[in-house]
Amino acid sequence: MTAYPVLTFTTFLPLVGAALILLFGGERLARWIALATTLGTLAVSAPLYLHFDKASSTLQFVESRDWIPSLNITYALVSALRGLQSKREWENSTRRFWLRRRL
Repeated sequence: MTAYPVLTFTTFLPLVGAALILLFGGERLARWIALATTLGTLAVSAPLYLHFDKASSTLQFVESRDWIPSLNITYALVSALRGLQSKREWENSTRRFWLRRRL
């Protein structure tokens, strides 16, 4: 596992980039901010790819943090890689079904 909250950075870094674009306007500058934000998000999300265990069926990269402790409110983030894998499996099985129907 990683030592830093990878899901938090991957989730909120694009929001920070969008806020910077809104603050500093300018079409040319907005493109550079968008590029920097995209590359930064790719870099901080690399551990999701590098440390993902395909053999495990348990939830991976789960984060839970206190958000407003005085009200006992927390937030939780869970990696969606399993969902993406399931979507791909669904598409492949659908494709196989239609290929068999044509034969």
